[in-house]
Amino acid sequence: MYCELSDYVREHGDAFIRTHETKQEGRWVSTQRKRYRDSELSDEQIRDLESIGFVWKLKDMPPAIRWDDMYDTLVAYKNE
Repeated sequence: MYCELSDYVREHGDAFIRTHETKQEGRWVSTQRKRYRDSELSDEQIRDLESIGFVWKLKDMPPAIRWDDMYDTLVAYKNE
């Protein structure tokens, strides 16, 4: 999954996963954040993620991306 995230960064220019674009990677990213909070990631895993611009806290994402992501999630939910 790290390789897929790296590909995402190359394509989009950032590591801000938009859940409406890629659910599998979005779940993986959420899991990495939880593992980080629970001190379950190795130093190497942390360095690797940070080297591609990974954001540990959602509140540190640019507001426009957070808003767009939540809006798109809401639209997807309504459509289901």
